[in-house]
Amino acid sequence: MGSEALDLKTNERLLDALQQASKAKQTTSEILEQRVSFVLGSMHPDRVVTRAEIRRALIAQEGAAEASK
Repeated sequence: MGSEALDLKTNERLLDALQQASKAKQTTSEILEQRVSFVLGSMHPDRVVTRAEIRRALIAQEGAAEASK
């Protein structure tokens, strides 16, 4: 292994920003969008489903889950 790999340093401003971001509480809409992105990324590329359709399905699923409590 070359010494260049050992000389790599992470930017302190980036580390500080990541630490601050890890402490922030996500909003409900941010969590929903993260779930939408996860589902979309997990789908087969040949599937033709839009973000809006996934969003509606997740919201409907949440409503059903709340109703069953």
